[in-house]
Amino acid sequence: MTRPGESDSPTPRTEQIAVVGGGSARALAAWLSAEGYGVRLLVRDAAKTGPIRRTRTVRAIGRLEGVYPLQAITEDWRAATECTTIFLTTPTGAYPEVVARLGPHLSEQHTLVLFSGKLAGSVASPTSVPCATRSP
Repeated sequence: MTRPGESDSPTPRTEQIAVVGGGSARALAAWLSAEGYGVRLLVRDAAKTGPIRRTRTVRAIGRLEGVYPLQAITEDWRAATECTTIFLTTPTGAYPEVVARLGPHLSEQHTLVLFSGKLAGSVASPTSVPCATRSP
């Protein structure tokens, strides 16, 4: 079995995934990309992303080694509409802002994963996320 980062050409998957955040979001984005997912990195402030915005790649060092492509690095949260799963890796204190920005672009078809080290974000997360309604 091939581990992430051991192959230069992972098996492409059709699922598109959004990862919201900065620091730890990059590690998660690298792993998902290594697994063959199309990854969109959604950020609150693109000026803080440095050169990865220009190259649309993220470098992993450690258990996962390599440079992995990203589909997009954007402040345009409409990119979430193209994704089935969305990981929130921001600090829990940022959840209200993130939910306010994401909500209009979500539907019942999205899976939102709270990826925080603080009680899985459950204490700081809202009880419901307002979603846009879409016709099937």
